[in-house]
Amino acid sequence: MKVVGNINLTDVGEGTDAGRTLLKVMLDLDDNLETGFCTNGAGYYPESCGYDMSFELEIYNGTVNTASVSLHAMVNQSDYSIAVKEQKNNTVYFRYSLYKPYTQWVYWDDSKPITSDEESRCRDGPYALPGSNNPVICFINDMCNCSYKGVMNYAFSADNHSVEFSVPFRAFMNLPDGTPAIKLGNRITVGFTLATSDQYSSPHIWASDSSWPIRGYLFGPTDAISPSQNLWADRFISGAVGLIIGAIIATIVALLATSVAHKHKHKSGYTNVESR
Repeated sequence: MKVVGNINLTDVGEGTDAGRTLLKVMLDLDDNLETGFCTNGAGYYPESCGYDMSFELEIYNGTVNTASVSLHAMVNQSDYSIAVKEQKNNTVYFRYSLYKPYTQWVYWDDSKPITSDEESRCRDGPYALPGSNNPVICFINDMCNCSYKGVMNYAFSADNHSVEFSVPFRAFMNLPDGTPAIKLGNRITVGFTLATSDQYSSPHIWASDSSWPIRGYLFGPTDAISPSQNLWADRFISGAVGLIIGAIIATIVALLATSVAHKHKHKSGYTNVESR
């Protein structure tokens, strides 16, 4: 994500006075607008629907507070309790949802084990999930002061106008049939939103700026095309075709311009004769 201002900026203070910045990536993972939430329910604009899960960085009190994943598949507290039970089994279901309530968790595993300090500060958990990589999650609340990162990674640019952050697929858990909720080959919809707490706007209300959804994004491996697959030949052919089409269009435009010029010249001569 890249912004005009300082993407890593929050005040340093006590309690909520410090302010918060949220950097969120929203995902429609089942290509179904009837499941997940609509962004207007969260106060985000422009409105788009179908987001089942999301992951985010929350910056608080001048530093990254949490790096978490969320599931939006519930409309009331009863649904929330059911979702928590399912997720303790490393499973997520995609259902119709309002923006709230939603489950939100930080994920650890063998690649980034949870520390004893993090365990002591986890108010809901930690819960060990089924899995060969010893996954552990801690459910958190929105705007908690818990300073968790888990397996997620992030880095800010030197000028603080940009940030890159990522989360392993496994942190999204599995579907009921045991397949990963997100995997290579999926075609998904992606949306982005940036939000700040009321300390940073006038009048003092939460403010956000979101993207239009990117629909039909094919989740492919970065090495899907290798030099052995004649990448440069493909690029040369597509480039040559583009040049040919461009040349044809330019020729048509030139011919039209010449035709218009001739007509204009003829009309001008006729008018001059008539005026004399």
